[in-house]
Amino acid sequence: MNSLKTVFDLVNSLILRLSLLKNISLYLIMFFLSLTSHYYFAYQANICKFENKGIFVALVYVFLFFSFVLYLQLIRCVSDIKAKYLLFTCFLFWCIFVFFPPVYSIDLLTYVVHGKMITDFNLNPYKTHTEVLIGTPMYSELKLLGWSAVHGPTPYGVLWTLIERIIASFGFSVYFSCVLFKCLNLILVILFYLFFRKNHTHQIETKLALIMLNPYVIFEIAIDGHNDFIFSLMALTFIIFAGTYKLITAIIFLWGSVFIKHISLFFSPILFFKFKNSNILRLVQIFILLVYIWVVLESPWSPVKGISDHFIYEDWISIGRKVLGFFVILFVIVNYRLKNLQISVILILFIYTLMCSPSLWPWYFIPVIIILIYFGFSDFSREIVLISFGMGVVAPTFEILKDYLGYFGPSVRMVQQACQVYVLLVILLLGTGKKCIQKLDAKT
Repeated sequence: MNSLKTVFDLVNSLILRLSLLKNISLYLIMFFLSLTSHYYFAYQANICKFENKGIFVALVYVFLFFSFVLYLQLIRCVSDIKAKYLLFTCFLFWCIFVFFPPVYSIDLLTYVVHGKMITDFNLNPYKTHTEVLIGTPMYSELKLLGWSAVHGPTPYGVLWTLIERIIASFGFSVYFSCVLFKCLNLILVILFYLFFRKNHTHQIETKLALIMLNPYVIFEIAIDGHNDFIFSLMALTFIIFAGTYKLITAIIFLWGSVFIKHISLFFSPILFFKFKNSNILRLVQIFILLVYIWVVLESPWSPVKGISDHFIYEDWISIGRKVLGFFVILFVIVNYRLKNLQISVILILFIYTLMCSPSLWPWYFIPVIIILIYFGFSDFSREIVLISFGMGVVAPTFEILKDYLGYFGPSVRMVQQACQVYVLLVILLLGTGKKCIQKLDAKT
């Protein structure tokens, strides 16, 4: 704890010096330069020879730390900044970052591959390994961007597969298809903002700006282009509607989120948060939930996917973890009859972290950050920065371990488990966990 206090004291002293900056434009320019420097050295670390990698990785950590110091200061002084000016700056930054090639992950390139498998080769991505594209004309461009055929059949839901097919059907190059996938994030942010601004949602500009300026979110979404941002926004929309008694609309957005990534199933017990007083409605909800547990997990007999030959023992373990997590969350919310939506959401995030797939990657915590910022960026500023910084450090660490020990070496698995423990400890030891524990104690 003393070492943690020392780190906080160091960060606070840096923030105190930064607070002397009166010109917010100069501050944002520094933030942008820090992020681009981080990207440049991360890119160099990926392409340089092995013996020169250490210095580049060290510089990546330095600029990442500086970016988060700036971001923490931004959270603290956000009330003094015009929200629309800040949001406009976010869009400007993202419009630049979407043209950066991915640096830490090849998932974005794999989205393009899945789409091309359908449109150009008439293959089912749920049954076909991505290695079938080796030797095809587009493989040279994929290899130039750093892609390798390490992924098996697609694990994503049918809605995301449809999006992959639509973007691939335009027939653009691999790089331009990647830009389109990342532009989709921007389009959804605009729609989210326009809809909730019309409904006078409190501080919507500030919340979106803090999400989009988070360095962890920028690198995992605006640059590496993971689809976690899209399903997280849809899950957040579901939570908002469920908290305002709009059941049908909430279920539509929940379905949309789950059919992109099945992990969104963990958020479904929120349906019982506002509607638990009606027994008839509860029976209807249980029926709906049981139906889409079967469809959403997309069993090997799913009529959409077709009989899947790759559905093996490990897939059943993954489904077991999701179902167990779902019923744990359901038990907590219904048994304790929590009346505070914020506390219910934090409990779900905690169990979401606990029950995540053992193959844990840094971008899996994007929904945790987005929901924490939306439901209380001022209350949870320490959690937001600590989790974001921790996951931001993990990506370059994976690159180092990948070169030393192989992509799926045992040390990489140890880092994945350490990520899970780290996030759980942050939630438990700081204010978030204390509030949840106090709430549960008051009910017993």
